[in-house]
Amino acid sequence: MKTDVAQEAAAMEPEITKAEDYLSCEKVLINNIKKHLLEGMDDAALQAYAAAMAEHYDTKTRALQHNRVCVNYRYASAFLHALRAAPHLANWIRTTNL
Repeated sequence: MKTDVAQEAAAMEPEITKAEDYLSCEKVLINNIKKHLLEGMDDAALQAYAAAMAEHYDTKTRALQHNRVCVNYRYASAFLHALRAAPHLANWIRTTNL
């Protein structure tokens, strides 16, 4: 299942840019990932999704370094990179209550 990164990012953009802290950014990303898991995304696709979204937010961070929402893109990117390193990612996402 190939995910359209631009469409995903556009859908989350209002919530990511309005997030007031790191945890708020995490909640947006986790809720979006949970939606994909409910739709049947497997572990391999989840890893690919996290990698693609992390790269998207890395690019946004580099492009908007002096913009006030840049910090939220950094939060999102850091969280997605951390998720990629987590063992049993899909199970953790399913069971977290954020």
